[in-house]
Amino acid sequence: MTKSRRPALRWGAVALGWIAPLLLLSGPAAAAPETAQRPAEPASVGLPAVGPAPVQERPTRLAGLLTDSADVLGDRTDETERALEDLRRETGLQLHVVFVRTFSGNSAQDWAEETAVRSDLGDRDALLAVATRDRSYAYNFSAGYELTDAQLAEVAQVAIEPPLFENDWAGAVLGAVNGYRAALNDRPIPEPVIRPGPPDERTAGEVVRRVAWVAVPLLLLAGAIGGRLWWRAARRRRDEQAAAERDRAQTEKLANRANVLLVELDNELRGSEQELTLAVGQYGPEPTAGFTEAVHSARQEVAEAFRLRASLDDESLDETAKRQRLQEIIDRCEEADRRLDAEAEAFDQLRQLESQVEQLVAECRDRHTASTQRLAPATESLTQLQSRYEAEMLAPVADNPATATERLDFVAERIAEADEAIQQDIRAQAVLAVRAGQEALGQVETLLDEVEQVGPDLATTSRAVDALLIELDDEIVQGREILARAARPAAEATAGSTAGSAAGGTTAGATTSGATTSGATTSGATTAGATTAARTSDAIEAAALTAAVEQAERVVAEVRAELARPVTDPPAALRRLEEADDALDDALAASLETEKRVAHARSLLDSALAVAGSELRSANEYVAARPSAVRTNARTSLAEASRQHEWAQRNAADDPVAALAAAHEARRLANTSKLRARADVNAWRSRAGYGHGFTDSDRHEEGFWSGLFSSLLGDSGYHDRRSSWGGGYHSGWGGGFGGSSSRSRRTGGGGSSRRSGGGSSRRSGGGGGGRRSGGSGRRSGGGRRGGGRRF
Repeated sequence: MTKSRRPALRWGAVALGWIAPLLLLSGPAAAAPETAQRPAEPASVGLPAVGPAPVQERPTRLAGLLTDSADVLGDRTDETERALEDLRRETGLQLHVVFVRTFSGNSAQDWAEETAVRSDLGDRDALLAVATRDRSYAYNFSAGYELTDAQLAEVAQVAIEPPLFENDWAGAVLGAVNGYRAALNDRPIPEPVIRPGPPDERTAGEVVRRVAWVAVPLLLLAGAIGGRLWWRAARRRRDEQAAAERDRAQTEKLANRANVLLVELDNELRGSEQELTLAVGQYGPEPTAGFTEAVHSARQEVAEAFRLRASLDDESLDETAKRQRLQEIIDRCEEADRRLDAEAEAFDQLRQLESQVEQLVAECRDRHTASTQRLAPATESLTQLQSRYEAEMLAPVADNPATATERLDFVAERIAEADEAIQQDIRAQAVLAVRAGQEALGQVETLLDEVEQVGPDLATTSRAVDALLIELDDEIVQGREILARAARPAAEATAGSTAGSAAGGTTAGATTSGATTSGATTSGATTAGATTAARTSDAIEAAALTAAVEQAERVVAEVRAELARPVTDPPAALRRLEEADDALDDALAASLETEKRVAHARSLLDSALAVAGSELRSANEYVAARPSAVRTNARTSLAEASRQHEWAQRNAADDPVAALAAAHEARRLANTSKLRARADVNAWRSRAGYGHGFTDSDRHEEGFWSGLFSSLLGDSGYHDRRSSWGGGYHSGWGGGFGGSSSRSRRTGGGGSSRRSGGGSSRRSGGGGGGRRSGGSGRRSGGGRRGGGRRF
């Protein structure tokens, strides 16, 4: 016997061990007949059937007046049916009789009530239900039927129960018919003629069927368990084999992919090396430095990939290790291929521009002319501003005209160089020259934009200063009024305290009770302590407000004096006024109502947002014109300033107080960013030896080439180079300001109206009449009544 079958047989034996006792319990002992006579038990209590109940023995809709599912009437069926028909014809009462073997675990009254509901029994319908093996019965009448509960109980006791005790099933029906007829005619209930019969017991065939009902499913279950265990073992082996096959297939797939990439990349690398030689001869070694580095790096990646491929021949490697190495080969090849593609795409763009170089030169010349025409007015505007404002404030743009002049000279040289290259049909050199001119023109335009924007920005700042001066004047007056109002109650309290002390002394002298004097002294001490604490808090707030008001008065006076001078510094004045205003706002916050603080913030918010926006624009333009020189700290402050400004704009309507604070913070951060950027530019000039623009031609050319290729030859997506030549390079603009530029029921029946559930017109009872019960969608004490019991 193989090991794979042993678990299945072992579990099969365990299952049979459970089955054997169940078979014994379901044998003859379980099928013992019930006694014919049983002690009387409370009504509606029935014994559940031992075996599974047939479907028809559950509450169901009756098809006629007589239903004998238990098959106990035999040859007396016709006699019983005639009696029921006679009763209906003579009295109008439709008595429905149903015989079942068991009520399927339900109480007799519940079963009868449910059957009545399902059968739509009406006001002149009645039901007699008998469970022959449960030896329980119940009757059910409409609550509005003319027979009383006592009459129904008498019929049950005299005419129905005696035949049932003697197993005379037809006699019970005849007794009920005669009894109800007599009761309806107000006659005594006649005693029935009883023909005793055998009890309804299980036959041998039923016992066999019951054993089969239990044994066959269990045997099938045991077989299913054993088969399931065997199937699971077999499936586990198949799964393991399938997993191994999948691993081998995955390894083979990766190996094919790695081999294809190695061959393709090796071939492309050989072609790229040839293209590199041509590119160096066409564009020079400096512009092609990036392409050279990419080719060298790709060659190293290919060499390492071939080494890994050779290591796969080691038989000690398992499938997992092989797949890991193959994946590493694929990753290396794809990365090398991506870098070569990026460089090739950049050179493809340059070559595409060669066919448009004449148009590019013409556009560059037009832009140069336009910028030259803007230079003189911008210089004049800056000169006028320098006569009105402090030099330190204009320092960020002071060198812009000179720098723009140098850049324009550089552009003119590049245009001339491009024209000469076109005449000599050296289109690659012409493209490089015109691209360098375009880059420099972009910087010139930014420098001139900065100068042209300074005047409007300073005008905006000056208006903000005037508005804030007016606002501070009002706040100072408001603060003085608050201090005056606070001083009057304090003086009155001091006077009252003095008078109270004098009166207290007199009273103490006149008091004869020592206890009374002591109590008054203690109470006075407590009051005095609370008053002192309140006065201390008020004094602290008053001192803070006084200091803020006095500071605001000094700042306002100093700023007005500074603005009266010929040369002013509005941004500095605005900063001082904002600091004073913030301090005064904090001091007034405890006294100002919420509505006043919001209105105050809203009145200043537009001006504060405009000033912050001007500062942000100025700082952005300064950084944009000097990308290689400005470092991280300045950019970080600028980014945070932008975030604060945007937040203030978004929340201006909902929270003007917080938005005003955010606008002030944005302006402060923008100014900080500009100061840091200027420091970075000065440090960069010191390191590069650059004092007055592009005076050194060698550094000029180095900055041009580095800036051009850092912006032009950025990273890119995958590009197929099989039909094009590869190459590329990149560097930073190392010699100037350049850099990358990318980025009730009512149911009725039986001729009457009857409700079920709430408002039902049926009810049921027990024990000879009167016991009410509910359930299964019927209201307790509903509209039908009846009774019943064990027999």
